[in-house]
Amino acid sequence: MACVPLTSLMNTIHFEFLQPCRAPVILAEDTAHLVSSLHHNLGFLLTFLEEFQKKPGNDDAAIKDLEAKIRDFAFLAEDEVESNLAKIYMEAADKEMTLFQNLQQVLGEDAEMILFQNLRQVAEKTQNFVNGIKREYNDSAVQDLTKVQALPLSSHEWISKIEDRMIGRRRELKTIKNQLIHQPSKEGKVISILGMGGIGKTTLAKSVYEDPSVLSYFDLRAWTTVSQEVNMRQILCSLLWSIQRGMNTEGSTLDELAHKLRQRLMGMRYLIVVDDVWETNVWDYLTRCFPKSYGSVVLVTSRLREIADYTTSGASNLLHDLHFLNSDKSWDLFCSHIFLKQPLHSKFNTIGRNIVGKCGGLPLAIVVAAGLVSQFSKVEELEKLEKEMSYLASTDIGEQCSRILIVSYNHLPPHLKACFLYLGVFSAGSEIPIKKLVRLWIAEGFVKLVSDKELEEVGVGYLHDLISRSLVQIDKLKCDGQIKTCRMHDLLLGLCVRQATNEKLLCVEDNNSFDMCNIISSKKASGIWDWLTWLGFKSSSKLPKPFDMCSNSKKACGTCRWLSFRSSNLKSEHFDFCNSKARSILCLHKDEIMPMVNDPKPLNFSLLIVLDLTSPLYNKGVHLSALDHLSNIVLLRYLAFEMDRSLGSEGLKNLLSKNKKLQTLIVSHSAPHWQVHCSHLPSTIWGSPQLRHLELRQNFFKVEPPGIVKEDLQVWYWLSIFHCTREVISRIPNVKTLGIFCEDRLIPDDGVPSNDAFNLKNLCYLNHLEVLTIEAEYAIPKRMSLPSIDALPCNLRKLKLSRAYLPWKDNISTIALLPRLEVLKLKMDAFYGPEWEPTEGGFRRLKFLQLENTQLEIWNAFDDEFPILERLALKYCKRLKEIPSSFSTINSLQSIDFESCNPALLTCTENIQEVQVNYGYDIFAVIDRTPQYTFEQRMSNRGKAALD
Repeated sequence: MACVPLTSLMNTIHFEFLQPCRAPVILAEDTAHLVSSLHHNLGFLLTFLEEFQKKPGNDDAAIKDLEAKIRDFAFLAEDEVESNLAKIYMEAADKEMTLFQNLQQVLGEDAEMILFQNLRQVAEKTQNFVNGIKREYNDSAVQDLTKVQALPLSSHEWISKIEDRMIGRRRELKTIKNQLIHQPSKEGKVISILGMGGIGKTTLAKSVYEDPSVLSYFDLRAWTTVSQEVNMRQILCSLLWSIQRGMNTEGSTLDELAHKLRQRLMGMRYLIVVDDVWETNVWDYLTRCFPKSYGSVVLVTSRLREIADYTTSGASNLLHDLHFLNSDKSWDLFCSHIFLKQPLHSKFNTIGRNIVGKCGGLPLAIVVAAGLVSQFSKVEELEKLEKEMSYLASTDIGEQCSRILIVSYNHLPPHLKACFLYLGVFSAGSEIPIKKLVRLWIAEGFVKLVSDKELEEVGVGYLHDLISRSLVQIDKLKCDGQIKTCRMHDLLLGLCVRQATNEKLLCVEDNNSFDMCNIISSKKASGIWDWLTWLGFKSSSKLPKPFDMCSNSKKACGTCRWLSFRSSNLKSEHFDFCNSKARSILCLHKDEIMPMVNDPKPLNFSLLIVLDLTSPLYNKGVHLSALDHLSNIVLLRYLAFEMDRSLGSEGLKNLLSKNKKLQTLIVSHSAPHWQVHCSHLPSTIWGSPQLRHLELRQNFFKVEPPGIVKEDLQVWYWLSIFHCTREVISRIPNVKTLGIFCEDRLIPDDGVPSNDAFNLKNLCYLNHLEVLTIEAEYAIPKRMSLPSIDALPCNLRKLKLSRAYLPWKDNISTIALLPRLEVLKLKMDAFYGPEWEPTEGGFRRLKFLQLENTQLEIWNAFDDEFPILERLALKYCKRLKEIPSSFSTINSLQSIDFESCNPALLTCTENIQEVQVNYGYDIFAVIDRTPQYTFEQRMSNRGKAALD
């Protein structure tokens, strides 16, 4: 896709050469003019292509021909420019020089002349190419484009919470909830949801799974997605992690994991969702992990009738076969997904119903069509879209759905096409963290630099656009209602992977026979029946194994831009890494070996900008014992990995010694309880002037604070409390997210620090700080205190405290008066003492409050406190017996969620719920996550039974 290299290269040139006063590479005046001309011509090509695609009369063949020409040229131009950049940075690193100076000082006169000639050649080739395009496509509508169009920002500035809508499926939702709660089976049961791809199976299962009444009824809930890329270890781990976050599964065999899962479920009333099952042998293996238990339910979704029948063969089991929506329900679903900036035209009803009619009652096609329609406001545009969809009409609903998805993709602007295609690096069914996704987009150069917005804010706007078009689904929300993770429907992921592989962008390596991109791409070769089977129309025990796009071709991985590895069973002879043009390498498997890094052959990743070796779900990844072999990478912008003992600080130092482009660095550890040997990280971390995100996870790593001002730094975990001095704080003036860690062994015996850092008063200088986390190694009284309200950051929105062990008096009133605080999490031993006194006018903007493992016994609050609180979460509050009575009149309160608390709290909460209902606030829900028995109690009871 031409938009990917064009968008990326334009942003690279702008950042490296054209930023006023901030360009890392300072060019001579004549060279700077050439680079500016190059940037202009690349923008012309991007605009020309977009306008050519929109013009009536240009057929698909002509559009594809033009796009292929521009794409191939853009790839070559990008390689040339970035190869020159790599040379500049390598030379500068070797001479230990910074780049904020004339190139002649860095490269020398001869080398500077060579670079100038190379850039001139690229600029001249681009100008000649543009002239050729103008001559060949003599079109006055686009030929006279002299002003490069700026890459647009998100067209929607809307709240990021879009709930799953069950329009058309409310009856099924009510029925399944009733079967779960009111029709329990003595030994448990299986409920299967059957239907073709896109019909709403997962959406229905998720609505059941997250329903408050269902959540309160079951002791344990767990969810796993199987998909065609079967990874049994990942399936078992995801179930265990759903039950207990952070559970150690490292080193366990499959049988050990299965045994551990069965032990956790034994004696519990559990709900397990097994989403997207394709093979009976997967089900056979999983059933051994599910003990018979009264009232327990396993909810299965599948496209294949054979699977649905097989899983529900027992007498108490049930099957729900989802059908297409009728015309009225289809229209209601369509209208619920419309996001328009102005009132609808009177003709919209007629045009919209015709478009909905083309969707055949398939929910996925309907919501994607609605997202596409939302982008148009003129009747002429809607009529044109209606005609376009009419031309693509098919009597086969599966084929028609595919065509609707393609139409929606074709209407994406270039910057969104690039972002959408990059989603193909993730595997089917995976949770995609928004924070990670946006950072990857920024690293790839897809996010436009805007003067009054941070790159992260612009990137989130891009995501909102994709969500508004129903091309990406919201998965989980944060406490403040913002998006935490997203997912892609596998039909859309299939489209994404197919387009990216066809455009020589993506190479996916997986050792499973049912790779998504292979199945999609095998459509033409294998015929329409394979396609229909994939959609779920036909029962089939085995789909034909398609060709492998990647492992059968060394050239594929050598020329593709993004390499996504989902298996550790890779053979080095499959890949031509020595001549790799890769910009992104992502290893998403969970195993401990990274073959291509441990391969003794010389590696050439000189153009690499993203190296992500972590699991997207568990934050666990692979070891990098040979990471120092990658020290020739000088353009790296994103690095995430686990550091093991064999790497240590020196390996990271070697990697970063020449790299001055790093934007994101995420380091975690690979062994439990490993903290002593490799906890000090090299100061070369601060060598990149562009560093934006530094996350050293698990508090196991320490780094000395920067010696210079880091203006671009947005996120830092963890800063030692002993470094919270005025001097250090002044060097991170624009940080927005900060984690502060207090190491007890460094605290003087008298509890008095040797500098002014310990009371956190210097945080007031962080005017941009929005998210603050403070954790202590041990909970010890009088070792920490909060400053006065005037000394705290005025823009703080989220605050989390853990083991801070602050006295309630004075400290909680300081927090209560923070003017913009929306989320407050008081975790294990955040405060000590039995009583929380009220604060007049406190917590005016707080929406989420969590209390966990607290000594609190008495909680008082004024009537005007917490006026807009939406959610209250209480965990392990054994001594607290009452919630302030004023909570019953908070009309914004949506839920009280508690787990393993004093039983009296349940009665108190039910009273609050009764008052809420009497006031007409029927959205309020009580969620009880307390299991009937703890794991330890069940083990004890089992031991006693054995003795009896």
